[in-house]
Amino acid sequence: KWKVAKCKQIRDWFLGNEFADFGDPVTSFFMHTRLPKGFVDDPDVRANVVKYFASFDETIRDFRVEKVPSDGNKGRENVYKITALHKKIGSDQFAEIPLEEESAGTLKMFALYPELRDIDRVTDEDERETMIRGAVLRRLEDNREEIRRRMDYFSERFDMFMDGFIEASGRLFNYEWKMEEPVITCYTGYLPFYPRSARDKCFYVSYQDEERVFSGAVHEINHMIFFEKWQEMHGGSIREPAWPDPLWYLEEIIVDPTLNEESVRKHTLYENKAYPLFYEPDESGESMMDRIQKLFRSRKSMEDFLEKAYAAVCKEIKG
Repeated sequence: KWKVAKCKQIRDWFLGNEFADFGDPVTSFFMHTRLPKGFVDDPDVRANVVKYFASFDETIRDFRVEKVPSDGNKGRENVYKITALHKKIGSDQFAEIPLEEESAGTLKMFALYPELRDIDRVTDEDERETMIRGAVLRRLEDNREEIRRRMDYFSERFDMFMDGFIEASGRLFNYEWKMEEPVITCYTGYLPFYPRSARDKCFYVSYQDEERVFSGAVHEINHMIFFEKWQEMHGGSIREPAWPDPLWYLEEIIVDPTLNEESVRKHTLYENKAYPLFYEPDESGESMMDRIQKLFRSRKSMEDFLEKAYAAVCKEIKG
């Protein structure tokens, strides 16, 4: 069963901010007025931005900023191309990812840096929660009607494909969804990233996004089905994966082969990809994803694939 729940009070670390919709493709050129003050010229400012990002993506270790020659158009005298430097998994090397190729959540967090950068200086937890709760609730209340319209739209679209998607995914994973398991709940609000609980069968989406909501939904439900299948394979006492647990890497990397498998893909609205770093080739010219895809194509069963993929992930992480 699927339902889209009412907006929930989000107990996360959001301060008041201006909306910035990066759900659609964006240019890699950012105007100087959008960059944090000093970001271009001051390495210390960039280091602070990296520290800020580390609270939700520890792979981002630095940014490279390149000034783009003026094209003569008014208002484009100060244009910069920004590249994020990600540390590769299980390696000391770095992958360069243009900012426009980052997730919508990362782009929003970048844009909101001026408003959010000082939240860690509030040491009293009660004061911090009060500040954040007040700011978030005001933001949600101000946009209540728009959020309600988007929730109705999301629910209508979900009804078009979600049942077929879950059934096809269950067949692929050789897992039957149990009647006693809870419904899957989607909370709609303004979080620019998509936290989930595979155990509690819930996740959060941003009402501002479009493709990200639907691709994100199947991504998170894929994790939930995987989690239940892994529990079934290993005795039902598995803790929910969290970074840097190898099981977390496994559930994140298998979204590509499992969501794009033909019988499942026809029930989704978009092609789905895993994190960009999984596609970065190593010294052999082969990526971690290449190896996982080979295991998926040669699988004798889904159980066979998951066990071999887990062993491959553990080996990759250990180097």
